[in-house]
Amino acid sequence: MHERPNWTPVFAYHTGPASAGLGFIDESVRLMLEDGLALEDAFSAYWCAMSFAVGSALCERTMMGAGDGCARLLDRLRELPVRAPGRHATLAAAAPKLIGWSWDDAFERGLRSLLAGIEARRAHPRLRPSVALAHWRTPA
Repeated sequence: MHERPNWTPVFAYHTGPASAGLGFIDESVRLMLEDGLALEDAFSAYWCAMSFAVGSALCERTMMGAGDGCARLLDRLRELPVRAPGRHATLAAAAPKLIGWSWDDAFERGLRSLLAGIEARRAHPRLRPSVALAHWRTPA
């Protein structure tokens, strides 16, 4: 999305996933079920991962803009004491510590946290299934 920002409205259109995308969702959920996640947890994990990925791309685009947005953002933060004296003190103080900061590293850190949560759910599944997905479960 960062490289193709005009695609953003396509993702926001309210038709749901295209039929071609259903195969990807089905395969993703199937693999998680085979790995021991409950159905509700597999769907939750899928939607959380998709929301995180798309949201991160939108946030990067919004915060950084096109091109080398990280460098431009850091330049703006370093200029805060001159351009806006006394305002945004926390950001201005953080600027020197953020040199070399990487959006990719931040994304990876967030993804690792998300995966740790999914793994924790697999290790400790819910005791009672959700009523909302109960009709999808095979009777015991």
